[in-house]
Amino acid sequence: MSNRLVWTTAILFSLSLMSVQARADFTFVNSTSIAIPASGQANPYPSTIAVAGVTGTITNFTLSLNGYSHTFPDDVGAVVVSPNGTAALLFTGAGDNNRASNLNFVFDDNAAATLPETGILQSGTYKPGCFQWDDNFPAPGPGLTYGLTFAPYLTENPNGNWN
Repeated sequence: MSNRLVWTTAILFSLSLMSVQARADFTFVNSTSIAIPASGQANPYPSTIAVAGVTGTITNFTLSLNGYSHTFPDDVGAVVVSPNGTAALLFTGAGDNNRASNLNFVFDDNAAATLPETGILQSGTYKPGCFQWDDNFPAPGPGLTYGLTFAPYLTENPNGNWN
């Protein structure tokens, strides 16, 4: 990340899970704002959502980031880590240096496309994606070990802390 002036943002992090056996939809939200500085890691890092009471087989996993703003989105990367330590990269290197303001993203493996590498970012539903494979998410993050799909989460117990 470069040392550029950025907006402090109020990203809200939420998970939505659907369980077939329990025949229920679950949504878990962390309403604590995540500030993205000009350089270094977000605050708080990590942002945590405690998931409890989910039973049955998970059939769908989506993740939302709401209120995303940044002067240089190309400098931002985001990853989600399950309670078991499985990590999926949501995005990195997206949006070039086109200011983003108060955008809402839903990440879903079934979306048509990833966030764009260039051009102006827009609110919408996107697949996890990556344009810079060298983003290192320091401990307690996954370092450089992450995938680009939520599929592994469908076989894991979702209960516990998601970061």
